[in-house]
Amino acid sequence: MKYFLLFLFVFPAAVTGAQETEDSVIIWQKNHYQDTLAPYFSLVDVNGNVWNSDSLRGKTVVLNFWSIYCPACFTELPSINKVPAQFDADSVIFISVLFEKGPKVDSVIAKNHFSYHLCVDGRQIMGDFYNNCFPTHIIIDRNGMIRYNICGMIDEQVLEDALRKTTAVTK
Repeated sequence: MKYFLLFLFVFPAAVTGAQETEDSVIIWQKNHYQDTLAPYFSLVDVNGNVWNSDSLRGKTVVLNFWSIYCPACFTELPSINKVPAQFDADSVIFISVLFEKGPKVDSVIAKNHFSYHLCVDGRQIMGDFYNNCFPTHIIIDRNGMIRYNICGMIDEQVLEDALRKTTAVTK
């Protein structure tokens, strides 16, 4: 039973009706939150900066949910780390939300480069966003609406395309 629950936690697309595209990116088609107002969130990054939905209104927000136990999260890291440089830092905010916290997390952070604002111990916000897949990328438009909820490993082109569509939608 516990292995079945683990399967549901790690591979929710197998049982939830997500659609897989030809490039193996699982995109949630019209899930519970897509095209709805994002839930309120507040996070503090590793540098002490506070990020919350009220202060981010008027900006496009990319939330990258991941875990130190997720191989796909590390595989996509070099590619998605290139994306923030392609967008105006005052218009698009990139926040990486790590599931865990503690000494092991500190070691992982020290060994890797992150171009996103990095927040640890994101369990509460993951629950608020009904996120049970790693990695997941949620894009919130300037009006606070969730436009994309992408479950699974992506590359920089997929993320850039989704961001450009989101920015065009909200103009």
